[in-house]
Amino acid sequence: MTTPNRQSSTLKLSAGCARLLTGVLLIVLAVGLFGCKTSTPSSLPHSQCRRVISLSPSITEVLYALQLGNNVVGVTQFCLYPADARKKPKVGGYVDPNMEAMLRLKPDLIVVRKEQTDLVQRIRDLRIPVLPVEHRNTEGILNSFEMLGQVCQRQPQAQSIVSDLRGRIQAIERKTQGVQHKPTVLVAVDRDTYAKKLRWVYVPGEDGFFDSMIRQAGGINAAPAGRKGFLQVSSEGIIRMNPDIIIEALPYTRAARQNPEDIRKQWDSLPQVAAVRNHRVYLFTDDFMVIPGPRYVQALEKFAQVIHPELDWKHDQPPQRP
Repeated sequence: MTTPNRQSSTLKLSAGCARLLTGVLLIVLAVGLFGCKTSTPSSLPHSQCRRVISLSPSITEVLYALQLGNNVVGVTQFCLYPADARKKPKVGGYVDPNMEAMLRLKPDLIVVRKEQTDLVQRIRDLRIPVLPVEHRNTEGILNSFEMLGQVCQRQPQAQSIVSDLRGRIQAIERKTQGVQHKPTVLVAVDRDTYAKKLRWVYVPGEDGFFDSMIRQAGGINAAPAGRKGFLQVSSEGIIRMNPDIIIEALPYTRAARQNPEDIRKQWDSLPQVAAVRNHRVYLFTDDFMVIPGPRYVQALEKFAQVIHPELDWKHDQPPQRP
C-alpha cells in the first residue's frame, strides 16, 4: 500500500487509504467504482449454501440477518458482528485471504465484495461458486439481500428485511426533503492517530455510502464536488471547506485506544470552522458506522438526528460528542 503524504495541505485521493479502511476500520468502502447492477437468475451461482464463506464484515451481517449464520463456515478476521461470527474459523483479511484455509473449509459458496475483482477470478479458477455483491451504496446493500435470498432460498426473509429497511430510509428522506436549510457535513473516517494536533483526516468523496447517508439525512457533503473515493484533507483544507457539521466515525475498536477528550481538543484547535465554533462536532463510536450492511439504517438515523435536530425524531438517542 502506498503511504500517503501526510504533510500535504491539499486534498488527495488515496486508493491505498481505502484499502486500509476496509480492513482496519471494519470495511468502510473499497477502492474501485462499480455500478449497482441487478444480477439475473442465470448469472447467479448454483449453490446449496450449506457451507458459506464471507469475505467482508458487511456480508457476514447480511448472511446472519437472512438466518444463515449456521451455514457460515468461515469469515475474515474483521468480522466481529454478530458475536457468533467471532467464533467462526478465520480465513485471513479482506485484501489477503488465505486460499488454502478457504479450501480446507470445503465451501459451496464464497461471497465477496464486487471490488475484489482479482479474488473473484482466483476463486472461480478453483471452481468454487462465488457471488460478488455491491455494498457501496443503499441500493447495492438492499440488492445484496435479494441476491443472497435467491441463491440461498431465503426469499421471504430477504423481502421482509428489504421492505423494512427501505421503509425506514424513505421515512427519513421524506422528513428531510422539505427542510429549508441543508447544512454542509464533513465526515472523518480516519486521522493522524498519534499526532498531538489535528494534521489530516480522511473524508469520503461524492460516491459511496457515506455520501448517500449525508444526502438522505438532509445534508450536503462538504467534500469538493466531483471528487470520489477518499480524500486526505489537512487542517488547512478543513478550514477552507468550513463545514457546518463534523461527524467523526471512530469505531470502538479504535476509540478504545484514543481519548475522546484528546479528539475534542484537536477539533477545538480549529475555531475558524463553523462546526467547531457552533459546537456541532460529533463522535460516533458504533462499529456499524463504518460497515455498509443491514445496520446501515441505524447509522443513517443517527446522521439525520444530528444534521437536523430541529425535526421531530421519535425514539432518537442523544448523539455522542467528543
